[in-house]
Amino acid sequence: MFLDNLLLPKTGTCFNIRQLKEPDFDDFYTLSSDANLKQFMGGAVTLPRKQWIAGMKKNQFYSEYLAIKMKPDSCFAGFASFNHFLKGPEISNTFFEFQILIAKLYQKQGLGTEISNILIAAAFHELKAERIYAVVDPQNQSSIKMFSKLGFKPEGEVNRIEEWQHGHKIFALASKTHRVAS
Repeated sequence: MFLDNLLLPKTGTCFNIRQLKEPDFDDFYTLSSDANLKQFMGGAVTLPRKQWIAGMKKNQFYSEYLAIKMKPDSCFAGFASFNHFLKGPEISNTFFEFQILIAKLYQKQGLGTEISNILIAAAFHELKAERIYAVVDPQNQSSIKMFSKLGFKPEGEVNRIEEWQHGHKIFALASKTHRVAS
């Protein structure tokens, strides 16, 4: 997996970031099935909990997800991921799409910005990313504000009718212009 080069865990002021593990699946499901949290990310998972978790155990790609755990009690606060970003017909090993989802309890505290700063810097330095993309629902003003604060610039929108992300805004950040946001 391409995240093998990411040095984990990462530590922030009140959280740790590590690879998602099987014991996290129950909390991961809870966030993924929350219709309010997932309204801008393709909608909530609708499979029953046991069926979804069984599928995750079979799916090796869960290792592409990172768990965000609060200190000191290790409460599951959310997840983040990097995936290859398809810019044209070929997969690039230096273009990544970044996603982050923070549990409602931990929103509006600056965690998204701090976590994103840490992971984006790591993607540029450890994964040798050239560009990082964020695909954001145009109605998700909180994410648009955060990615703008992080230095992402608008670069168009998803224009594939068959995808749930059709009409979503594409934001990009190049390694040469990256600065840590405060």
